Amino acid sequence: MDSHVLDIIASQEAWHPLVRTLQRCARQVRERGDLSYVVRTCADVVRVQCEQRFLVYHYADVPVAWRALHTDAILLGGVATLAMQEPTDVEARIRDLDVALIVSGAPDREADVHMLLRALQAYMPNDDSVHPRLVPDHIPLTQTNAARTVDEYAEAPSLSAFLRRCPQPSCPYGAPFVVRGFARDWPAMSRWRDPSDMCRRAGPGRVVPIEKGLSYTDEAWGQGIVPWSDFLARIGWSSSACEPLYLAQHTLHTQFPWLAHDIILPDYVYACPPHPGYVTYHEGMDPIQSVWIGPRGTDSPAHTDPYYNCYVQVVGHKHVWLAPPSLSLPAMSPDAAFGSMLQNTTQLSVWEDAQPPTFVQEVVPHAQHTELHPGDMLFLPPMWWHAMKSTSQSFSVSFWF
Repeated sequence: MDSHVLDIIASQEAWHPLVRTLQRCARQVRERGDLSYVVRTCADVVRVQCEQRFLVYHYADVPVAWRALHTDAILLGGVATLAMQEPTDVEARIRDLDVALIVSGAPDREADVHMLLRALQAYMPNDDSVHPRLVPDHIPLTQTNAARTVDEYAEAPSLSAFLRRCPQPSCPYGAPFVVRGFARDWPAMSRWRDPSDMCRRAGPGRVVPIEKGLSYTDEAWGQGIVPWSDFLARIGWSSSACEPLYLAQHTLHTQFPWLAHDIILPDYVYACPPHPGYVTYHEGMDPIQSVWIGPRGTDSPAHTDPYYNCYVQVVGHKHVWLAPPSLSLPAMSPDAAFGSMLQNTTQLSVWEDAQPPTFVQEVVPHAQHTELHPGDMLFLPPMWWHAMKSTSQSFSVSFWF
């Protein structure tokens, strides 16, 4: 493992002075030189300058070369720590490796990151405390602002029936539906309610990116990185107390690959439905899987996404509000913090009792609602307005395709 990372760094073309800095540090590790200097240089020089360079680009456009250099600096810092006779600051190096997965995506380095994580975790004590399984505290919503309920199936429809619910000339926007108990056989249905199991499988020292506030449109909204075990405790996974923190649209299985073994991809994601007017997400590749975890009361404001979505409620309960793409809802005004990121989000809170007359007259008659329970799957065609509100502690997974 150590020599593999060192070989990768040594063999790179020195396209930037920071690459040469990293290569000098790699030689120090091979020669058992000043390992503390290597750790400091990787963390305080190479990594910091990479993160400053990230800010020049839109987050989706950061060049792979900079992301890989960021990851290599973090990997080398971890390797240097392991090379010490008595490794120090092990927890900080574990956090750094999670940051590589979260921030730079560890391009072509995920396996190296996970191997180094396991090696470093061996130097930390395990948390053997046992917590009771989560029993979600469910308080259903009474206000729907929708004239009808979403169509339901007791069993998953056939692929041909599914394709008839996708956009086509006779139904230009498609038709959402819910399959009750779709994921009843997933291992996640049991395992994801168990905070002890979730922490044990992650191992000590792991951190995750979280958002603070009841939704991303709150004035007090913010972001942070917190320990995984603390996050589960603070949102009420092991007690009744909870804070308005949540983890949203995060590809958590890149940090915790074992989560992928707890779920089964819906066959619908490979049905090749028509996609007029939008571009498929990573066409030709596997669907993008992301998770949402949070306490009761947190919500996603009404917004649109240009992808098909199979949205599975694994733990807890969630109220869903939908409206067809043909309806116009006032968009959020872009600001300096978000730029154009909120243009797909309406400024209206669809959960409020009092609504503008135009909303009541033009939107409510066409809107739909449903309550998702553990194991239920919601199918959403592209560009449908959708808002979601957790009516208990909630763990959901979405499949964009």
